[in-house]
Amino acid sequence: MLKLVRKHSQLKLVIEAHTDDVGKDDFNLNLSQRRAQSITDWFLARGIDADRLVAVGHGENKPLASNSDEMHRSLNRRVEFRLALDSAAQAMGK
Repeated sequence: MLKLVRKHSQLKLVIEAHTDDVGKDDFNLNLSQRRAQSITDWFLARGIDADRLVAVGHGENKPLASNSDEMHRSLNRRVEFRLALDSAAQAMGK
């Protein structure tokens, strides 16, 4: 991902972090935001400009699977990357 973002300066990287539903909603939202920011910081440390990175924490709001058991909850604890053209990211308000 780093090579791709370095090679194509017109791209923005949207980093979206998610949690399962264990714990309080506000805790999970904060946890997911910190996860996304941690990855953003990793890219910043490697020379990617801050205006090309967007960290988004979704908490437990966008599950991939039910949270009925540990196997399914583990699918919801994830980070997703989206690439966007600079103009598209601006249109999204990011």
